[in-house]
Amino acid sequence: MGSAALVLAIGWSVGIATAAVFALPVLFLLPAALASLVAAWLLAAPGPRLLALGLAALLAGQGRVIMQGDPLSPDQFAGFDGAVLVQGRIADVPVARGERIEAVIAVDTLSLLVADAPVAPTTFDGQRPRVLVRLPVLPAAYGDRMEVRGRLARPRSRPGWPLAEMLARRGIGRVLDAPGARVIEAGGVTPTQALVRARAAFEANTQAVLPEPHASLVSGIVFGARATLPPDVRAAMTTTGTSHLTAVSGANVAMVAGALLFLVRRALGPGPSSLVAMAGVWVYTLLVGAPPSAVRAATMATFALTALGFGRQPDTVAALALACAVLLAWDPGLAFDLGFQLSVSATAGLVLLSPSIERGMRWLPPFVRGQLAVALAAQLATLPIIVGTFQRLSLVSLPANVLAAPAIVPIMTAGAALAGLGWLPGLGDVLGLVAWLPTSYLLAIITWAATLPGAELAVGRPPAWLPLIWYAALACWVAAGSADLRALGVRPAWLVSATAGGALVLILPPMVGLPAMGGTPAVEIALLDVEPPAAFVRTPGRSSVLVLTGDAGFGLAPSVWALAAAAETTVGAVIGPDGVRHNVDLLALRSPLGSATVDEGDDAAAHAEIRFDRIAAGTQFEADSGVQIAVLDARLAGDRPVLDLVISAGGVTVLLPGPGQPSAAWATFAGDGAVVGALPTSAISWARLLPAQSWLLLVGEQSAERVRGHLAVPFLARRDHGQVDVSVAAGTVSVRTERCAAGRDCVVVLPRPVSGALVPRP
Repeated sequence: MGSAALVLAIGWSVGIATAAVFALPVLFLLPAALASLVAAWLLAAPGPRLLALGLAALLAGQGRVIMQGDPLSPDQFAGFDGAVLVQGRIADVPVARGERIEAVIAVDTLSLLVADAPVAPTTFDGQRPRVLVRLPVLPAAYGDRMEVRGRLARPRSRPGWPLAEMLARRGIGRVLDAPGARVIEAGGVTPTQALVRARAAFEANTQAVLPEPHASLVSGIVFGARATLPPDVRAAMTTTGTSHLTAVSGANVAMVAGALLFLVRRALGPGPSSLVAMAGVWVYTLLVGAPPSAVRAATMATFALTALGFGRQPDTVAALALACAVLLAWDPGLAFDLGFQLSVSATAGLVLLSPSIERGMRWLPPFVRGQLAVALAAQLATLPIIVGTFQRLSLVSLPANVLAAPAIVPIMTAGAALAGLGWLPGLGDVLGLVAWLPTSYLLAIITWAATLPGAELAVGRPPAWLPLIWYAALACWVAAGSADLRALGVRPAWLVSATAGGALVLILPPMVGLPAMGGTPAVEIALLDVEPPAAFVRTPGRSSVLVLTGDAGFGLAPSVWALAAAAETTVGAVIGPDGVRHNVDLLALRSPLGSATVDEGDDAAAHAEIRFDRIAAGTQFEADSGVQIAVLDARLAGDRPVLDLVISAGGVTVLLPGPGQPSAAWATFAGDGAVVGALPTSAISWARLLPAQSWLLLVGEQSAERVRGHLAVPFLARRDHGQVDVSVAAGTVSVRTERCAAGRDCVVVLPRPVSGALVPRP
């Protein structure tokens, strides 16, 4: 691929990726693209000509996205949220997650349930919408047509787990929790179903010979089946940055292509052997479910094998650029798929960075040097994406991946042989032993690295400019060694100067405090989208307090990590049923904090932690800037201790009830003021006792019940609106929800100004 084609491919991909961030007006795109093409034709210098071509391609990429529109905007399930009866065919391989099984259903008919009877059935023809069904037991298999009753709801994303976005990429707009299902019609045999059954048979061969977790890890490396791994192994792989080992991508596809070429090249010659390898790569890609990373790798392999078939040396950079351009032209939404982003950035790092890294480590043995360069290049290229998405950094990822690398090829080879031949008596046992040895080594490396002190670090939310500066610096590094750019007259010193100048523009103002000038410090209260209810409070003095009504639930840790500032590794104070702790490590939020007693003889000021057996009703805590947290009630919900809490900041009071039935202590609240509540809908009866001049914001799991009577107030549901952010500054209160019917990041207009705080009656 020539320089012009490479620039066109990159410009096209950048245009598609940036269209969702800043889309240019439609009336401007066509004339601007034509003007860029004319400029490219008239300009004689190669540098400006390529720049004009890249700009034209960028504008064309934006036009591609604008012409397509939003493919997810038509909501075929509008009006069906709630109890429904669904009939449809299982369109993907069912996956076990925890105690439930998830299956994707292509919906044929959908009916509302009224008094458990279906009414108003809707039939979908043509492109059928998809639903993710969660069941305790699934009596059906891929391709079967089934009927299921349950509650239809929108998928909910949380920090570190963008479920709605991931499902949207698969064309899934709703989730359905159901107690059971029944098969209406068995599926026929189709090519896709044959591949699914073949994969299931291959995995069964592996599971019949190998013990757990070896069998699941081998299946994950060969087929990308990470969901079957035990939770402790998945957690250890996340901590050590080795989760990518069970994501089918370039390494798997390269091994498949290389093995097929090795087997048939001498007998068939270059051209036919390339076709055989190409076919094998795509069959393997379909066999593993065609995830974006595997599709990207298969597309790259197709271009490389085509070049080999014509007797030409493949250009990896060109193949990557062309593969991205083709795939984004086919589906622009891939630009926002996390797996696609990580796959492309890691591959770019391997191609562009690893050679120079390896040259700088000539003093190491060749094998160690190569593995270290590959691991370091991939991590440098993906670091901003990983930190920005998960707000955590593995400090043992580099040594863990270097030590794990020698086991991958033996596991892939032995695992593939075991999957295909494991059913043969005797041979299966031999292959199982061959696969067990490197898998045991890999598990030992992952477990050892995960238990090292400081293996993982929670780093908070990185600044928006970090990826720009990071990738600009990597681009300068690559450009410094690029003979092509030097031939075009581009000097690395220019790029370094431009990057340094941009970094100063982005970094210097926050360092000297310019963003705060002219602004009013605010108390920020985030009612988290977690269960049991919790709130994260940030004061103008930058101190932080995490308020829990019960034990830490699913999603609490990543929700707090996403709110933590850059390089913030602790929470100033955590208040919960078991007491209060100071300077709690963010990583500790993934598990219950436990209870402890405080020694009366200790000097509290000399210790980083203060803990109590239990917090009693009436206990009050005070943070800076006048933020107060009071325990209205301390009670039991079943056998779990829970708290009902009141957070006061300026002119607003946030009521944070614990799980279970509302406490009778809430009836003591009344007055002329503002209330923000994270209340279950069963607290409506209490809410009606409030005076008419108060406004009330309810955040609960269900939005079906609305406040009636004298309370003309907004009603929000955590299931529908996600996290609720409250900002209090100089007597002004602003409320913003994570999502609403109009989209994401929605402002709530309060019915009247805040006039005072709501306080307990004496």
